[in-house]
Amino acid sequence: MKYQELVQEIKNRGLRRAYVLYGEDEGQIREVVELIEEKVAVASTDVFNYIRLDGQKAEWSALQDALWTLPFLGDKKFVEIYRADFFTGNAVYKDWEQKIRLVEDFLKEPPKETTLVVTFLTELEKKDSRVKALEKKADSKLCAVVKFPALKKENALQFIDHYLTVENRSLSPHLKTYLKESFEGSLLQLEQDLDKIFAYCAGREVEKRDVDLLLTQSGTRHKYDLTDLVLSGKAKEAVLLYNELMEKRGDPHEILETIGWRLREAYQWRVRIACGLPLTAIMKELNERLPWLAERKMNTYRTLSLRRLSQMFRLLVQTEERMKGSPTDPFREMEMLILTLCATHSIR
Repeated sequence: MKYQELVQEIKNRGLRRAYVLYGEDEGQIREVVELIEEKVAVASTDVFNYIRLDGQKAEWSALQDALWTLPFLGDKKFVEIYRADFFTGNAVYKDWEQKIRLVEDFLKEPPKETTLVVTFLTELEKKDSRVKALEKKADSKLCAVVKFPALKKENALQFIDHYLTVENRSLSPHLKTYLKESFEGSLLQLEQDLDKIFAYCAGREVEKRDVDLLLTQSGTRHKYDLTDLVLSGKAKEAVLLYNELMEKRGDPHEILETIGWRLREAYQWRVRIACGLPLTAIMKELNERLPWLAERKMNTYRTLSLRRLSQMFRLLVQTEERMKGSPTDPFREMEMLILTLCATHSIR
């Protein structure tokens, strides 16, 4: 099943009892999760029946309670396990095998009272063996396991044609080709840009200058891009992206956790690089399976000094303590953290 098919199914046929959504296109995944939330109609203020768990931090027992307890003072429960990175099989995640089995058992016989959504980001081109096993064990009528790949040039034209058919719009062939070659980002962003272009050109034919004016050129922008900007010391761009994420229902605490996770990953790479380990040895120790991705990480993290990483960890911990231990404004705390982390770029 693909993104468009899944959205149409949710809108027109109703919900299944469980969804596993994974891949690179975080924007599309978030859109589908929000669509499912609307259909379930459990208020986010219902602390007993609206449950969001961080897959990187939640204990096995917390996952079990969320999945297998009945709704409290209601007939429906919504459970989201985001950042379910234990599906990567990395030993850094405690009890990852037991957590995978827990989700598998739920997907075999999902109770009608609970709607489960599991999400995680991965850059794997092919399906992981664990995801394949999950699909085989899940009840295919009640569950959906869907991959959200990054947009490729060859798929963009197909998506544009689909959009034009559904929306009863038209574009000249040369403009469709120009759109395909010019756009960088997710399918969700492309759809939003097409909406903007046709709204802007209401009553007249779309021209190349309209595309140049309104088409997003920045690519898929999410909290992982934010961390890259912080590591590069690009303070202005990082703060602008942070504000953009907040406007899209971003959570300062989630961004704090993402930055912390990336810094821990950077430290694991940096100490091994400092010891002179070759790329193949680092890949084996850190369970990295994609050579191109490992090479990209090495090029990114080798420029970071251990002194700078130490200072960044110190700033991160101080901010986390303030956000959790005192009545501060999380939005402003994260904004200040981003600025101070960028300022460490001069530390060698």
